[in-house]
Amino acid sequence: IAIFTGSAEVLSSGSQADLQISKWLSYVLTATADLNFLVEELSGLAKQAKNHKERLDLRIPIQKAVHLMQLDFPYPITVEPGDPVFVTGNAESLTLAFINVIKNAKKAIFDKALILKELSENGISLKLQTNGKTVKVSVADTGIGIRPENMRRIFSTGWTTKKGDNHGLGLLRVQNTFTAEHNGKIAVKSKYGQGT
Repeated sequence: IAIFTGSAEVLSSGSQADLQISKWLSYVLTATADLNFLVEELSGLAKQAKNHKERLDLRIPIQKAVHLMQLDFPYPITVEPGDPVFVTGNAESLTLAFINVIKNAKKAIFDKALILKELSENGISLKLQTNGKTVKVSVADTGIGIRPENMRRIFSTGWTTKKGDNHGLGLLRVQNTFTAEHNGKIAVKSKYGQGT
């Protein structure tokens, strides 16, 4: 936002700017100011919401995440949620964590098709289990899997196998949501070429 604002201010201060360009630059400045305000407001709300925990049925954030991720995904995402499983947690934070996990699984399935020229048959499955004291959520995909040498780095800040705009923070956020925010544990098993 700062780059857009600064560039628009520099361009609008130039003596060569004609009336039409000045008009459009004023729109850009107004829009970036509005966007900056919204980002600050949303950041404040996110910080407040992150600390808000309530008793909730864990199936709900899982089902929300699956619904959003299934919209543009040609393979099935199946859920075995079973009976209601109540936990104390932050629904928004958990939903985002499950979205991130499913997004990584989707990417692994597409990578398998591109790299190994193999189509996945089973897609992604989620299973929710409880023994009354603890809750276990298993997520499995039939994607490309993780190379053994990368397993120890998947939760490291900035580490990614993805090209483009990815910053390598997704699985770190997932780990933080499940461990630091919700006093849980996270474990990963993967076999390259077969899935995670």
